[in-house]
Amino acid sequence: MNWEAEWERLGSKVDVFREDELRRIRKNREDDPSPWLERTRWALYLDGLDRFALLDLIEGPDTPLLRVVWISFDELARKSQDTLSIIGLFGRFEIARTEKNQNRAKPFRAYQDRSRISKYSRPWKQILSFFIRTQENPSPRAYPEYTFNSVQSSTYRRLVRIASEVVDSDEIGPETEKSLQSQSDSDDDTSQIEANDDDEEDDEGEEKDTRIRARKPREVAPLSRLEKALLDFSLSLLDHITSRDDYDLPLVGALAVLGLDRKGFRGPDSYTSILSSILKISRFFVLRYSFEDSTTPNLDDDDDEDDESSTFSTPDRLFSGLDLGNGPLDRVKVLVDRFLIRGSNTPMNWLLDLRNYGLKIARTSTSPGYIDWDGETILYGSISFSISNFRSFLHGLTSSTRDILFREILFENSTFTSDTPLRPIPDIPWEGIFDNPIDSTPFSNFLSDSRTDLGLQNPQKFLFTRIATSPDLASRFSLPGPGLTWNTRKLSDWISTIQLFLEKLLLLFHLGGGQPSRAPEILSIRFSNSIETGNRSIYLENGFVYFVTYYHKGYSISGSTKIIHRYLPREIGELLVYYLWLVLPFLTRISLEVSGKPPTDYLFQNLSRKPTSKARQISSNRFRTIFRRESLAGLGLALNPSEYRHIAIGISRRFLSKSFQFQPEDLPDFDDEKDVEYEDEVLDSILDRQAGHSPSTAGNVYARGIFEASGEVRGQKRLFQEASLVSLFFFIFSRLFNS
Repeated sequence: MNWEAEWERLGSKVDVFREDELRRIRKNREDDPSPWLERTRWALYLDGLDRFALLDLIEGPDTPLLRVVWISFDELARKSQDTLSIIGLFGRFEIARTEKNQNRAKPFRAYQDRSRISKYSRPWKQILSFFIRTQENPSPRAYPEYTFNSVQSSTYRRLVRIASEVVDSDEIGPETEKSLQSQSDSDDDTSQIEANDDDEEDDEGEEKDTRIRARKPREVAPLSRLEKALLDFSLSLLDHITSRDDYDLPLVGALAVLGLDRKGFRGPDSYTSILSSILKISRFFVLRYSFEDSTTPNLDDDDDEDDESSTFSTPDRLFSGLDLGNGPLDRVKVLVDRFLIRGSNTPMNWLLDLRNYGLKIARTSTSPGYIDWDGETILYGSISFSISNFRSFLHGLTSSTRDILFREILFENSTFTSDTPLRPIPDIPWEGIFDNPIDSTPFSNFLSDSRTDLGLQNPQKFLFTRIATSPDLASRFSLPGPGLTWNTRKLSDWISTIQLFLEKLLLLFHLGGGQPSRAPEILSIRFSNSIETGNRSIYLENGFVYFVTYYHKGYSISGSTKIIHRYLPREIGELLVYYLWLVLPFLTRISLEVSGKPPTDYLFQNLSRKPTSKARQISSNRFRTIFRRESLAGLGLALNPSEYRHIAIGISRRFLSKSFQFQPEDLPDFDDEKDVEYEDEVLDSILDRQAGHSPSTAGNVYARGIFEASGEVRGQKRLFQEASLVSLFFFIFSRLFNS
C-alpha cells in the first residue's frame, strides 16, 4: 500500500471540503451569533449560493455593453454633481435631509476631488453590473431572487437598448476605453473607498468640497441618451416602496451581494463607506433629475414619444401620479420625502438605518492589528524597515531635492562672462524675514511683508539676470538670431524640473512636518493669500516655516474648520523660501510665454497642465504615485500614503511620547509659558490630532499592535509645535536645535 499517496488523497479531500465551505454561503448558526449579520440577514438571503459566483457578478466590465455603461455612469455622476453649482442653498439643505420636516445645520456638499468620482461611484456601477448580468444571463438557482416592478422593467429595457445602440455605433472611442482601464486599475476594490473615522449618523464619509462656485445653468452639460437612461433606471430602483420584506426590493438584494468578500462578509468598518457612496451619488441623481426642465429638448429624437419607457423628457412620467410641484426645489422636496428619508420603506430607508447601525458598531469596535516591532524595525503587513533606514531615506530625499533646486533650477554651477562679477546664490537672512499672519492682502506672503529685508536688490530678477549674464544659460534658453526669442522647448524642460522639485518637496512636507496629513489637506496648501479663500496656508515664526491645514475630513460634521499646525525643520523650510524668493518670480513670467498660464497660488501645483486643463493642483492619485516612487527609491519599498499613516502613528506611539525617550527639557524653550503641561496623554493627543483624527479613533483604528484584539484654542498651536519638533528631533535634523 502506498502510504504517501493515501496521505495526499486524504489531504485533497480536506482541501475540497474547505473550498466548498468557503464557496458555499451558509446561514448563521445559533451557537455563533453575529449582531451585524443578524441585522443585515445576508447569510439567510444568500443561503446556499456560490460566494465566488456572486462576486463575479459585481466585477468590473468584461463586455462591450458593460463597458459603455460604466463609462457613461461616471460621466452621469460628474454631471449630476455639477448640479450643485446652480441650485443654491435651499436645494442643498433640502437634499441633505434624512428625516421628514428635518432642519439641517449644514448644506449638502460635493466631493472635493472631482476626478475621483469614478472611485466613489464604483458601488453603484457594481449594482448595475449585478442587474445586467443576472438579467441577460438568467440562472435562477445561481442568483438571489428579486423581481422588478413595471417601471423598473421598462427603464431597464430602455437602458439596455440604448447601451446596445451605443456599442454598435462605436460612440465610445479608444481613449475612453483606456481611461476606463486606468480607473479600474486604481479603484479595483470597493474596500478601497475610505471610511470616515470621524463620521456621524447622517453625513458622508468622503472628501467634501467647501468651494462650490456659482455657475450659470447653461454651464451644466446636457445628458446623453445613455446617461438619461441610466438616471431613469437608477431612480426607479430607489423609488420602490415595500409593504412586506425589505428583500422584496431589488436594490437591497444587490446590496447584499456587495456585502460579500472572498473570505466571508464585509464588516461595518468597510461596508458603511460603500453605503455612504451610494447615498451621496443617489442624492446627486435626485438633484439632476429635479433640475432637468420638462421643456428641455429631448436628445432621444429617434424614440417614440408615446413609448412609456421614454420617461426622461417629462420628469413626472417616472413618478406616475405624483405631484412634483412647479419647480426644481419643489421636485427635490417631494422626491426626498418619497424615497430618500427614514420611514419611507424604501431602499434608502434600509440603507440609512443600516449605515447608522454600522457606524455605531465601528465606533465602539477596534480594527485588526497590523503593527509589530522587532527592536527598532517596524513590521506592517509585508512591509518592514528599520528606523535608521527611514532616517536615511528622509535625509536622502532632502539632499536630492536640494540638489535639484540649486543645480538644475538656480544653476549654481553655471559659468558667467568675464566682465560680470559672479553673483552667488545668497544665503537666506532668516533674522530679516517677518510675517504678519493676520494680513489678508491678496497675493501677499511673509516675503512681501513691509518689515522683511532680504538684503538683495530686485530679487524678482535674480534668475533672469543669472540667465542673461551666463553664456551657456543664455544660449540654452534663447534661439539664435536678431532680437531675443525664447527657446520654449528648453524652458518647458526647466519647468518640468521644477515640477519634479515640487513633487519631492510635497513628500518632504508630508514626512517632515510631524504626523501626516491627508492628501486633500496638504494638496490644498497656498503660499499666498487668495482672493477666493482669504488667508494663505504657509507662515514663518522665529525662523521656522510652518503650514496650516484648514480642511479636515470631519469638517462637514462639526461645521467648523479644524486648524492643524505643522512646523518644518530648517533644511526643508529653506527649500520653500528659496523657491518663493528666487524661482517663483521668473517662473510666473516665463510660464505665460510657454503655456499661456501663470502658476497658481497652490504650492503643489500641476505646472505641466495644458492651457485647456483645469487641473490646478497635483491630484490625490498623483500624490500616491509620488509617494510610491520616492519610497521605492529611498527605502526599497513602494509605500502608499495610507500605509504610511499607520506606520507614522506606530512610530510616534513607540518613540515620540515623553515616557519613551524624550523629556520636556530636551525640547527648545520657545517662551516662558508655564501653562502647557507635558503629560503623556497631552502629547499623544496632539500627535493624534496632527494626524487628522481624535485620540480614540487613533487607538481603535490606526497603528494597532499585531497582538491587539480585534478651531484654535489657547496653547494648542504651541502643542502642535512641540509635536512637530519632537518628531523632527527624533529624525535628527542637525540644524533644528542650533537656531
